Amino acid sequence: MTIQHKFPILVIEDSELINKTLCSYLSNSRLPGFEVFSAYSLKEAREVLSTHAIEFIILDLELPDGTGEELMGYLGSTELYLQSKVIVLTGSIEKKRREHLFQLGIIDYLSKDNPINFLANEIKKSVAQFLAHQDTCVLVVDDSQFFADHVASVLRNQNYTVHTCIESTQVYDFLKENIVNLLITDLEMPQMDGIELLRQIRKDDNFLDLPIIGLSGTTNQDMISRLLKSGANDFLAKPFIIENLLLKVDVTVSLYKKQRKLSELNQFLQEEIKNKVEEIRTKDQVMELDNRHAQMGQMINALTHQWKQPLHGITLAAEYLKEDFVAPGQKQEVVQTIQEQVRFLTETMDYFRHFFKPHKEMERFSPFQAFQNIFKLLGDTYHEIDISLKGDENLFVLGYPNEFYQVIINLLNNAQDAFREKRVLHPQVFIEVFKEHKKIMIVVRDNAGGIPESVIERIFDQFVTTKGSKGTGIGLQMVYSVLKKISGKIEVRNVKEGAEFIMSLPEGKSL
Repeated sequence: MTIQHKFPILVIEDSELINKTLCSYLSNSRLPGFEVFSAYSLKEAREVLSTHAIEFIILDLELPDGTGEELMGYLGSTELYLQSKVIVLTGSIEKKRREHLFQLGIIDYLSKDNPINFLANEIKKSVAQFLAHQDTCVLVVDDSQFFADHVASVLRNQNYTVHTCIESTQVYDFLKENIVNLLITDLEMPQMDGIELLRQIRKDDNFLDLPIIGLSGTTNQDMISRLLKSGANDFLAKPFIIENLLLKVDVTVSLYKKQRKLSELNQFLQEEIKNKVEEIRTKDQVMELDNRHAQMGQMINALTHQWKQPLHGITLAAEYLKEDFVAPGQKQEVVQTIQEQVRFLTETMDYFRHFFKPHKEMERFSPFQAFQNIFKLLGDTYHEIDISLKGDENLFVLGYPNEFYQVIINLLNNAQDAFREKRVLHPQVFIEVFKEHKKIMIVVRDNAGGIPESVIERIFDQFVTTKGSKGTGIGLQMVYSVLKKISGKIEVRNVKEGAEFIMSLPEGKSL
């Protein structure tokens, strides 16, 4: 369990209603949390400060026994200002007095004309902002050490980490060696003016987003425009009001941090998306591999069935050759029969051996012959289906033959599953290969009753299946991907008795 640090805060206000209500709100505050102390006069405030290490003070300027400035003087004389930061609470405050208070080191001021719950919330925000400034490094550049130190002192009162530099030619090297979150630079400098400095900094891709505020005694609008066009984020004229400087710094730094967070979030989301895509791709590859393994098992079963007859024939022929009554001419016929059977076994083995081997290079092949090869290899697998193949075997496409075999097997397997599920008495598949408008068209149609209208529009999407828990939804999605890879298309529609898949492939030119 994480123990939350509570910041000691002292509310100095002579109005009992405001004091007690404000203390109540702050006592119940979270992030940041406060340990709240109360005082109604300067005397009571000094007593609390002498016995407790107070980090933040809410100070009313007009008290029964003195002013807020007197307490600020007391803090300075006892070095309590090093640990106690002041937020002024007042009914009204003129511009000159505000400037003086900022010079004394206050971090903010609030008007008592606002509702107390609003004041409590603003106090929380001011404290949180002050604490956040600790992680912000500011570089102040000015050829006047006195002026640079003055700006640095104002910003350090706000908890910024501040460095100063009076040589503009050294700024770029400093930026390369240190992490800087904001650059404040004078324009009129002897060695390198502010605009030239900006151009040098913005040449480096690492500093394209570095916030920069320009300072100048000029009121020339052309000069200000040149400054902003050269890469400055904002401009402040000398002499400036401290409150205006702090406002510009806070706004610029806040915007910069939000942009960085958005950039980091965007990068994080891109990584997450990349990881998710890789995860999904891995799952797809596993499912596709499972699909191929299932097809390989199907082919092994088909081969086993197909090999039984020739192996049985070879066995009988070999036994026949042992008989003494076999004439020499008959022996030659038996040997020839054995050779034919062995040739058949060799061919089917070659088909099987190369069937799942991926093609690295595209090849020119005949879709019609691809269907014939499948039927030769897996004919017995689909023995219950009346398959009709029509077309021209001299039509060619350019692609990956073995992947196209996967397309054929997936379409035939889907039809076979539909026939069995719906118990079709006379299952039929009609296949036609023809040329139309410089495209090779392949139509596969069945009489299995068609695809439900609720899924037909999404049938090629990932994980969409008509088989319920028995289907993976990867087969037709793989069909779509294989054809798309060779610039092909596939569509499906329901016809009179079933579903009709229409494939369109570019005609394969001679290699």
